[in-house]
Amino acid sequence: MIIDWGFIATIGVIFISSLLAAWLRFRRRDACLASFNGFHVTLELNNGRRVWGVMETLPTGIEMHYRNAVQDDSHLETSYLLYDDEFATIQTIFRYADELSPERTEQRARAIKRAFHPNIFRRMLRKTRIFVSNASESLNEVIGMAIGRARKPVGQLVGDASESHLQKLGSAALGQIGHKADPLLERLVGSKVVFEMVEEDVIHEHVGVFKDYSADFLEILDVQFPCQERIPVNREEARQLAGLKVTAMDDVIRIHNGSSVPVMLIKLTTTESEQWLDVVIEPGGEVIVYSEIDFVQAILHARIVRELDMIIPRSRAVVRHRAEMSASYTLTDIIFDVGVRLPWSDKDDRMMANLQRKLKANPMDVCSMAVLGRLLLENGEYDQAEDWLQRAHAMRFSLPDNGRSVSLRLQEIARYRSRTETNLTRAAIASSSHDLSIPIQDSADI
Repeated sequence: MIIDWGFIATIGVIFISSLLAAWLRFRRRDACLASFNGFHVTLELNNGRRVWGVMETLPTGIEMHYRNAVQDDSHLETSYLLYDDEFATIQTIFRYADELSPERTEQRARAIKRAFHPNIFRRMLRKTRIFVSNASESLNEVIGMAIGRARKPVGQLVGDASESHLQKLGSAALGQIGHKADPLLERLVGSKVVFEMVEEDVIHEHVGVFKDYSADFLEILDVQFPCQERIPVNREEARQLAGLKVTAMDDVIRIHNGSSVPVMLIKLTTTESEQWLDVVIEPGGEVIVYSEIDFVQAILHARIVRELDMIIPRSRAVVRHRAEMSASYTLTDIIFDVGVRLPWSDKDDRMMANLQRKLKANPMDVCSMAVLGRLLLENGEYDQAEDWLQRAHAMRFSLPDNGRSVSLRLQEIARYRSRTETNLTRAAIASSSHDLSIPIQDSADI
């Protein structure tokens, strides 16, 4: 009986390589997602849906474990699963840094210390991962050459099938070790940065401490972020949420900010109508808004500043600058930026036309001036925006917040013009520095 050792060797290599590949896949987790493992976080999807729970990171996705079971029509739900091929639907994952338990706060502090002040072993490990990531293609070729050389002394004991599996195993191992290193981002770890993030088709800037990155995500800590809140408003009834106390009597809505952070009121909506506000309330402040829409129940849309740790898909965010907040600006000046709208929609056109009609009917409608200025600023029409905002600022004491929001918009335009002038100056200096030609006098002039 002739034993086919080549076949047996092939089966053995495939079996061992499959076990190793399975072990590698079982261990592989996204580095950014893994850092939130075990923390209570909020998962926000692109469609606006939010899921709260204790996050468990797995090789094929994440599971959000609810603190309390949710009753559906015919069953209880205790968790929410999001598979790795659905990661493109993530808007952001965040945890409230100011709500962590003492144990989780200590765990977070240890993780930050390891990331920002690594020991020699961790520094060497990170450098190794970066090297392997940058050299993965070359290393794959080396593995292929090594396998080809190994076949010679053993003849046909390593067949074509096992060779293919060994090459796949080498690629899997390199993928596990490497993590798509980015030299630009690598030097920013531990630094305060400005990052741009797409929120509802508008690009906003935020400031935070850059902790880590992976092939798909950015992890940024200590972000003072204006979180969206929806506060129910009922006539003749006081409501309180997130430090805001809202009282509606007839057409008068009184909002008191009892929190320690600034709040921006965006708009008041019903199922059929909306009224844009764009009003800023400082901590301990109070404003009175006169409703232009008839309602029994409405929703007040607000942005309340919270300190967050965030994981953001790299498809929706980019680190743009190193950052240090200027002493001439306060937190409120920076955090409620208008942003830059990506697509200009028909809804925006209708909103602008409606504001222009209101101003034509009442040229002294200062609230419409302020909102129109904001809308033009969002669309990048700085000159027109500045004109309307200056008109509103001249009558600022007729606005609910005495023109605080309008002042922020004018400061934003001033910062934009300052950056533009600086860039033009640098470009002019660079252009002149490249002009090294020396005029030569004609001999007839000597």
